[in-house]
Amino acid sequence: MATRNSYIRDPATIELLFEISQALNDSFDFANMKDDDNQPEHLLSRFVQLVDFGIERERHLAFLVECRGAFGTIDKLKETLVHSSNGLTVKALKDTKNHVNFVKACIAFSEVTLPSISAQIKQFNLYLETAEVALLGGLISHADELIDSAISCLHNMEIKEGSRAAAEAELLLSSIQKLCSLLVMLPGNPIHGSVHFPKILVSFVNNAPWMTPRMRTGILCAILSLLAACSQNRLPYHADKGVSSSYPILCLEDNEMRLMFEIQLETTNIKLGLGNAPERLN
Repeated sequence: MATRNSYIRDPATIELLFEISQALNDSFDFANMKDDDNQPEHLLSRFVQLVDFGIERERHLAFLVECRGAFGTIDKLKETLVHSSNGLTVKALKDTKNHVNFVKACIAFSEVTLPSISAQIKQFNLYLETAEVALLGGLISHADELIDSAISCLHNMEIKEGSRAAAEAELLLSSIQKLCSLLVMLPGNPIHGSVHFPKILVSFVNNAPWMTPRMRTGILCAILSLLAACSQNRLPYHADKGVSSSYPILCLEDNEMRLMFEIQLETTNIKLGLGNAPERLN
């Protein structure tokens, strides 16, 4: 059968639908298509989601690479490709066999695809998702680079005024809180110090012109919780194949404890309506 349990597994059917998808792609200008006219885009993404090569994971990854080459101008499809690649990684990690090279190939595929996604919040969330998968596979350096890219994405982000601004702000706040939760599992940066990422996040909060008091307070509280969690002798959680929680990932020194104090002070001032902390600790 071509489909089983709602998935498309027959190679001939997959090839036929791929050719139809190419014809559909050639018939529309997806770059100038409005959001309310995105049915063809949805159909192409749905096709990719339904394809399943079973245990032939290398073949599935090759299919994703082929789709990226054929439909690389469609943002929604690229998001689907990253989701699918991450899903393949998780399936490979659940296998008892050693799939290190395949996992690295999937992560590399996502790393190459992510920068071309134009929807900033979705791109940021996919960076986090891929970093989480990399951590699950014990690929610490990849996770570190992905989180660094995610934070760079934050600095380039803009939330414009309008009817969707409040919803986007709430979504972004939730995503940044997830980032802070993810950082608990990541070792401190050996070059830039153990609070490298928290410091960058504090800088982002202070410099983003569209930052609302609610967002500012929420992000600072998340950073404070991150630092507090990482200062414990035993971490609250860890990745299955990542760094063990039997020792603290961050060793907070005096200047890093000062960072915690500054965040507490700023958060308190915001809640009291006093604005930023009047003076920073040096």
